[in-house]
Amino acid sequence: MSPPLELLAATAWFWIFSIGFLISIVTSIIFLLSPSFYWAVVLYAFWIWYDRKTCERGGRPVLWVRQWTWWRYMKNYFSYKLVTDEDVTLDPAKNYLFACFPHGMLPVGTFSAFVDGYQSLFPNHQAFTTVLNIQFWVPVIRELFLSIGAVSVSGPSIKHLLSEEKGGNIVSILIGGADESKYSQPGKYKIILNKRKGFIKMALQTGSPLVPVMTFGETDVFDQLDFPGLQFVRNLVKNVLQIGLVIPIGTYLICPNRVPVVTVVGNPINVTKVEKPTTEEIDALHQQFVDSITKLFESHKHKYVKDPAKTMQILGIQFAPLRVPLERRFQTLAAASWFATLAFGGFVALFLSLYLLFTRLWWLMSIYLGWMYLDRHVCERGGRPLNWVQSWKWWWYFRDYFPLHLAAVPEAKLDPKRNYLFCAFPHGVLSTGVFNAFSSNASEFHQLFPDHDARVATLHQHYFMPFFRDFALSIRGISASADSINYVLSRPEGGKIVVLMPGGAAESYFSRPGQYKVLVKRRKGFVKLALKNGTPVVPVLSFGETDLFDQVEGPTIRRFQEFVRKFLGMAPLLFIGRGFFQYSFGIIPQRREVTTLGKIHDIHY
Repeated sequence: MSPPLELLAATAWFWIFSIGFLISIVTSIIFLLSPSFYWAVVLYAFWIWYDRKTCERGGRPVLWVRQWTWWRYMKNYFSYKLVTDEDVTLDPAKNYLFACFPHGMLPVGTFSAFVDGYQSLFPNHQAFTTVLNIQFWVPVIRELFLSIGAVSVSGPSIKHLLSEEKGGNIVSILIGGADESKYSQPGKYKIILNKRKGFIKMALQTGSPLVPVMTFGETDVFDQLDFPGLQFVRNLVKNVLQIGLVIPIGTYLICPNRVPVVTVVGNPINVTKVEKPTTEEIDALHQQFVDSITKLFESHKHKYVKDPAKTMQILGIQFAPLRVPLERRFQTLAAASWFATLAFGGFVALFLSLYLLFTRLWWLMSIYLGWMYLDRHVCERGGRPLNWVQSWKWWWYFRDYFPLHLAAVPEAKLDPKRNYLFCAFPHGVLSTGVFNAFSSNASEFHQLFPDHDARVATLHQHYFMPFFRDFALSIRGISASADSINYVLSRPEGGKIVVLMPGGAAESYFSRPGQYKVLVKRRKGFVKLALKNGTPVVPVLSFGETDLFDQVEGPTIRRFQEFVRKFLGMAPLLFIGRGFFQYSFGIIPQRREVTTLGKIHDIHY
């Protein structure tokens, strides 16, 4: 076939189905205002009203339209293929619900698969796809949708087809819908599924098997333009018109990219009919489907994805089960309180102290501030650890939440007469592995190094914050200044360990799940300290540290973070964790295993 015709067919298909409704509406208004044609528009409007239920009663597919050469040109442009996972067969006496991902800018795979009725794979079934109900109120466009086998995405429409007693129907639904289109970017597979359970309920009520369908290459068809303020406009259009607003960028700007698109139909999930399914039944089937679509993606990405290391990200709020053992609730609370204390405790304590100075307790606060002044050097003289604080039961709950482990390579034996400098990487959002390993008694530290006492070096600014300083000191904290570290490493009796994070606050910017980026090439101060004291250096890695939080990033955000870090020495991160009752966002770390591991390197004078 002619490449120019294929390009024209693909481009025309995209723009007719994406903005054709606007052209149709504007044209209808023009004809309505014309003295010669207004009567035709009025008659057609009556026809639309009379025919309004057709989209909910199986539609009106027209075979010759579904066999247009135009569709063939369009599919050839994308080198489109429709395949199955292993040997998928469908029972002609059953109706099937095809749950399709991803939506993309405009679903090339889903359209190409159903427009010929899946005849190449399932000749005994008639295929329908679902589109927004508003499309069937748009003149002319509604007729095109009906003729190619589209029906309304409403509940009654889907239930009508899936309830056919003779079977033989396939109903395709793009579960992510218009919302999913804004995440469509080349090489990325982000689908909205966690909160989408209506199709699960429909499958249970009709007893229709669920079929996961994944289209590879869908997100490569277009890139899209994004800029500040677009999200607000998107939400407005979505709320008013129920359509997704995207600004595509393709070949010659307006043409789809010529990329291979492959739709893979997975194995059906058999469903037992339940007229009134319970929440537990819906959740169980939903989880089974999530596992199935994930397996389908992982099984075929090596064939159809340019970078097989890519993973599929399932978006949407994932709620935690309501029935959770009490111990796990305590673990979650311990992790949340630890993070809140370390991230915000200093500032809360500072504001509380300022408030108390203007109350009747001003004299008590003044005495405490005087004590702080007299005690200001303790953070540089080995600190003031309190064993009873380090032995709180709370730290055991905190450890088991992730869980956290401390390990050492077999040859990591410490001389009890020497001091050691442990250099820990990566920093992460908050150094969870380091805290557990060296600041509490819940770790294996004393079993691994029974003859040594650890100190964790943190920002000097922490010891100027009322109350918070005492907490930091009690859990083996000392200042990260050179004088402080020198003081501990120069103890003649030995048996001291200073734990330092050379990457510091700047390294936390690079903390992303699955990535390990450390700042060490230009960080040589710790080497100078080790040489000065003849202290062995122990590199320490916390595996899993970067998986506990994701974070929001951007050029403007980074400039603000750098501005604050230069003045305060702390990096203000916009982190994304989980909540108490859902796993999708919040300030609580994700429940991921973290193992902290070290190996000794001796340094001589």
